[in-house]
Amino acid sequence: MSVATNMRIVPARQGLNWLVNGWRLFKRTPGAWLALVAVYWLLVTLLNEVRYAGPLAATVLLPAFSVSFMNISAEAAAGNRLLIT
Repeated sequence: MSVATNMRIVPARQGLNWLVNGWRLFKRTPGAWLALVAVYWLLVTLLNEVRYAGPLAATVLLPAFSVSFMNISAEAAAGNRLLIT
């Protein structure tokens, strides 16, 4: 089974809806989102400072960071507060 068989074709306006909904999620708790992005940037920057292994680790961990942001977005969309602990 190829990935192409699972794709949905949606109207172009769905992209605008996606951006508007993302902005609404951000506006609920902008401080938490900015803190999350800052921590992500800091971790990637620190990883890249480690010679040879750091950039490799940052690249390998990128999917985990991406999934983390998707899970956080889903929690925020469900109405749960974003808490940095």
